Amino acid sequence: MLSRLADSLYWLSRFIERSETNARTLSSRLIHMLEESDQNTLNNDWEELLEICASKNEYYALYSRLNSEDVLDYLVRSPENENSLLQLLERSREKAKESRTLIPASIWEMINHLYLEKKEQLDGSLRSNTIQEDLGDILDMSSNFQGIIESSMLRGEAYNFIKIGKWIERAETTARILKVICEKTLVEKNNKDFQEFDYWLHALQLANGYDSFIMEHPLTLNPEEVFTFLIEEERFPRSITYCMNHTLLAVEQLNPGRSPQNTEELFQLLEYTQRGIERTDIAGMSVEELLRFLKGFQDHCDRIHEVFSAAYNLDGYKSRSVGNSQ
Repeated sequence: MLSRLADSLYWLSRFIERSETNARTLSSRLIHMLEESDQNTLNNDWEELLEICASKNEYYALYSRLNSEDVLDYLVRSPENENSLLQLLERSREKAKESRTLIPASIWEMINHLYLEKKEQLDGSLRSNTIQEDLGDILDMSSNFQGIIESSMLRGEAYNFIKIGKWIERAETTARILKVICEKTLVEKNNKDFQEFDYWLHALQLANGYDSFIMEHPLTLNPEEVFTFLIEEERFPRSITYCMNHTLLAVEQLNPGRSPQNTEELFQLLEYTQRGIERTDIAGMSVEELLRFLKGFQDHCDRIHEVFSAAYNLDGYKSRSVGNSQ
């Protein structure tokens, strides 16, 4: 397979996964905000959205204040934000077009149609009480994308490049969500009105893991159980462990005709990351320790992406400029 096609498949998968995450995060927080009247809490919610879906620092470089209209504009359609929903749809469309010979035709048609539709629909003023339908359409598109891939693609190189993009993006996303929640927990722990339960409930909702968690823990919502579930649960397809295991499996199944030494570092890095998680007592960690672990894991994700791109001659390393709130 040509490297440029492999690169398109890999990034197509990452962009689709990222658009789903950002749409779900925005949808969840908008629903939560309907029940909130305190302005300080609302501001914190907007900043949480920026930290998960984009970059708080880059937002403040463009906008002078924090309000719903500006945040929605930045997260939904701003051309200055490469991770705005409209930008992600456009980039997904570009990658789908480049790789049309390797993916089912219905994927290109679906992404192209949705992009053109949302580009027109999102051209007017944005309101938090009317945008849920648009977010739902993006979530449906991502689900349909995954369904088409699983039901109709040959299990070959193209399929595995798509799966690797998905698992790396998903592992990084789960780590980012937990990191943001840990940071908020540490900031608010001395607040007399602090409700730790709400923070970890939000973590499960943002990671799309609430229903699965409740099936295993129907009577409790302890922080230790939540972050153990989202990091170590081998049966949950958005846990960090699950994503790392499946990244390694997909890499093993690739057969790009490369000599073994080209991928040796990648295999070593993936196995080292797996062992690091296995040897860590996640349940026994304090929030401060968990935060350090998550920051270290995010560094590992960056390195995995860099080594993977070099091993398969993809179009270079480009880090995701999100979550850089520090």
